Amino acid sequence: MRTNRWWLVLGLGAVMPALAANVTSYPVMFPANACQDGWLGCLSGGLVVGAGSLKDSAGRPLAADERLGWFDLQPAPSFSPFVTLSAYSGAAGAVAVAAAPVERAPPPPRVETRPDPGQRADPVERPAPAERPVAVERPTPTVTPTAAVTPPLPTTGGGMRPPNTPTTAPTPVAATPVAVSTPTTGGGSMRPVGGTPPPDTTSRVAPVASDDCSDLVKLEPAAMMGQLSSGQAKCLEGRIATEAQQTMRDRVSRLLINNADAKGDKSEWERLVKRHLEDIDRSDPDLCYRYALQLSRGGASRAQGVIRWADYALENKSKWTGNTYKTRVFALYKLKAEAATKLWQASEAEFAEKHEEKAEQAAARYRGNAKEYAREWLDYAKASQQDTKTAMALCVSAAGSKDFCEGG
Repeated sequence: MRTNRWWLVLGLGAVMPALAANVTSYPVMFPANACQDGWLGCLSGGLVVGAGSLKDSAGRPLAADERLGWFDLQPAPSFSPFVTLSAYSGAAGAVAVAAAPVERAPPPPRVETRPDPGQRADPVERPAPAERPVAVERPTPTVTPTAAVTPPLPTTGGGMRPPNTPTTAPTPVAATPVAVSTPTTGGGSMRPVGGTPPPDTTSRVAPVASDDCSDLVKLEPAAMMGQLSSGQAKCLEGRIATEAQQTMRDRVSRLLINNADAKGDKSEWERLVKRHLEDIDRSDPDLCYRYALQLSRGGASRAQGVIRWADYALENKSKWTGNTYKTRVFALYKLKAEAATKLWQASEAEFAEKHEEKAEQAAARYRGNAKEYAREWLDYAKASQQDTKTAMALCVSAAGSKDFCEGG
């Protein structure tokens, strides 16, 4: 064990001088400056390396001692530390002409006189200091001593005030109103604090909501958040009645629809959507789908509207793609089948109560519609590989057997 320790000590003794040699040779391999003269310049590979002579790929100047570009990290001419830099042998001033460094004027020499022995020493002559601008003194407001007085406001003509100082004068806290004179900005007149304060022109006034609706782009954010004012909504209603262009009527109507939707006003939303689909445009499958879905939440009295607007949405289903097409078409067939079933059940209940031939014919007609719509829903569910359980149950209920629903 001792023999191994001695070998370890001898090995470290051999390695340490080599490491010391490498450390001491580091300044030689990597000099502090890329050039021998630092900023003044030298030649590296035939290129002048000096202040103002180095530029990166974008033409930005580099310092002479930079090995990499500051902005693009591209190597400079003096990038490699292993390339020996050639000594500068040109005429004096050549690099200075290329680099054109700015020379600073030397400071003025000090003049010092030594006094003769026995004489009073004269002061050292120094250049006279530059005259400082005389600060303009502003009138200091007179404050009557009291228990608690609010400090006077500074003038607005360039005076300084401490940070976080309010621009309006706070109410003085005192048992008895004390007249505090404060210079105004219009001259030397003084006013008492206890009197009527001047109007504050720096305070912000809350903007008054405008009822103008001429710029629809500015109204879109408010409509998306349900924040249109009643005056703006009334103005937009007037534009729908007076606009000649159909596209403009469509835009105005959609602003009102979005505003009612964002506010959660379902009755107003239904009214606006119904007017839009019946009087302006019914080619939007999304709007038809949403309207049919809203109507489906009602009873049999709204079932006819569900079937009608579901059919309009299916007429324009080609505007949907991908998963949206698949889920929306499935939902529309479902809405139609369920609405037809509600109508059939309501007519059956009416026939059972009245036993009239007209009610019996209506029940048969509605049962046939329910059977057909349920079969359409079932077929699409099979074709799109979606759930067929509910569609099959509805079809069998209306048809009376599986033969009609499973038939080819």
